[in-house]
Parts: sequence; structure tokens; C-alpha cells
Amino acid sequence: MISAARGQFMGRRASAISALAVIALSLIVVSFVHSARYPGSTRPTLAKGVFLVASKNIGDPIFKESVIYLISYDKNGAAGVIINHPTEVGLSEVFPDIKGLLKKHDPLYMGGPVTITQLMMIMRSSTPPAGSLQLFDNIYISSDTDYLKRMIDNPGDDEQFRVYAGYAGWTPGQLEHEIARNDWFVTEAHAKFIFDKPASSVWPELIKTIPPLGLTI
Repeated sequence: MISAARGQFMGRRASAISALAVIALSLIVVSFVHSARYPGSTRPTLAKGVFLVASKNIGDPIFKESVIYLISYDKNGAAGVIINHPTEVGLSEVFPDIKGLLKKHDPLYMGGPVTITQLMMIMRSSTPPAGSLQLFDNIYISSDTDYLKRMIDNPGDDEQFRVYAGYAGWTPGQLEHEIARNDWFVTEAHAKFIFDKPASSVWPELIKTIPPLGLTI
């Protein structure tokens, strides 16, 4: 009887091991499928220098379908600029003294609801503009309107700019709470979404890269 019982035990153990092996293999296959579906593997963690992509849950007209470049993030909170909400106000109306803007049709962008009268300029330049802060690669931010005038009067071949009114801000812990609530998705920032893509296509293109809720890649 002992021999028979031992045989039954060994048989059950082998069956259990086989079942675990099948489960493990299934998980590997699922992981591979998910990785293939969402190339680029791990998404960046919350930190300055990333994009925040608004989820479809956000109905606030200021933040609806917005993409925010996170300029700062620390124990004091976070701040960023909405990059894809142009207004109907032209820069020639904002800076009437810069005559070169009359020949252009660049709009003023809504950067966010905080300090709406504060203007910031995000620039692409191979040479660091004086008094600017580097965001990433050859992208800089500045509030120096004299530099804007110089760029208009003597534009470089590789220089581009966008002007934003206001910014978005969060108190300590507020942004983390909104992300946990699935209001925002964190993704890597790319200059092409600031300068090369039509503003209307930025959010639709980025939201497609976000995995379904509950799926970690």
C-alpha cells in the first residue's frame, strides 16, 4: 500500500509540474505578444522631461486631448506646458512691435491656466540661446522676448519656436493622484511633436501608443 500511495503521489506531482510548466509557457507567450504589440518596452517613469498624455476621461476643455511637456517635477510639485493647443490669437497681435511677425501666421499657444499673462518660448536651435534653459537635445525654453525678435529678424536655418501663454501646475502629490486615477499617461518626449506635427494630430497619434488600462509593458 505504501508503494501504491507513493506512486499516486509521484504521479500527481508530475501532473502538477506539467501544469505549472504549461502556465509558465502561456505567460511567456502572452508577454511576447504584448511586447510585439507595443514596441519600445518599458515606459518612462514620472519625471521632468516627459510627456503627459491626457486620457479620454478628461473633459475639462483646457486639458481635453492635451499633451503636456513636464518642465519640472520635485517635492514641491510639478509644472508643464500644453504643447498642442494653439489659440486663434496671432503672435503679431501679442508682439505688435516685432514687425517681422506680420509676415508670419504663427499662433499663440495656450500653455495652461496658471499665470496666463506669462509668456514662455520653446525653441529648437543647434546653438544654446543666451539666457535659455535646455529641456532636452537641442530644445530650449526662455522668456526672453528680445531673443524672439532676433529669431524673427535673423532666422537661422535650424531655428524654430513656439510661444505659450501660461502653464499647468500641480501641488505636491496632486499629479501622482491624477495619474493613479488614469487621467494622464506618461510617455517619452520627442521634439517632432512640438515642432513637426500639426497640433491637431499630436494627441491622436500619442494616445494610440498607450497600452490598454491594466496592461503593463
